[in-house]
Amino acid sequence: MFDLGLQLFRNNARAALLVGLLLSLPGLLATGLELVDSDLLNGPAFFGDSIDETMAPSPPAAAEDELTPPRLTVKNAITLGISLLQAFLFFPVSSGALTLLFTADLFGESMTWQQALRQAWQRKVPLCVTMALSTLCIILGMLLIVLGVYFALRFTLIYQTVMLEQADPKTALRRSGVLMKSNYWTALALVLLMWGLTIGVVIGVSVTASPLVAGVVQWVVEAGTMCAVSACYTALYFSARHAKEGFQLQPGASRAA
Repeated sequence: MFDLGLQLFRNNARAALLVGLLLSLPGLLATGLELVDSDLLNGPAFFGDSIDETMAPSPPAAAEDELTPPRLTVKNAITLGISLLQAFLFFPVSSGALTLLFTADLFGESMTWQQALRQAWQRKVPLCVTMALSTLCIILGMLLIVLGVYFALRFTLIYQTVMLEQADPKTALRRSGVLMKSNYWTALALVLLMWGLTIGVVIGVSVTASPLVAGVVQWVVEAGTMCAVSACYTALYFSARHAKEGFQLQPGASRAA
């Protein structure tokens, strides 16, 4: 499964990386904002200080043990907004587009990254709603830890079912659960391997490079990992369908997948 996923990624590396880098760009912008030290972006705060207070001379330094309430600045609000768009809009759409790219390759068809993005954008509502519902289940499940991991693995193939079966959010969650039965360990191994390598690279760069360089490297590496993981999940989707339903890959038949 891992070998097939990497082969799909290699075959479509340029188009896949363009999709991954383009739609993960907001994440890079959020990282850049964290490095910006600007009066325009850092204040005044929305909560915790009034405009008059921020314009007044700074009071004496507070005692070390004195707690101050958190302040929501303009920069923090912008960064939070970008991060939410990244997580709940651009990531699902990019995952849908990557699924189409890799599926087309499996069926011996040709698809450009623009075509993949266009078709995924048309399915943005079910993609985003499905992602939000799965995230909610995972977060609630994390209260019991094991249940959260179970949900994360159960919903591995949600983007494939939304894009390739035109499933609605509820059906996509249920369908992914059906296909993932007996495939949990495979998915877990893929995730640990791919993201383990990514974390290692990012940490290695962060301790040897400037914050700006580290942020750019992290952007590129994470986009590449997302593409490779999506390729492996697409291969897993068709493998599960073959094992459970006898589905056969037929060149030129991807629209009927």
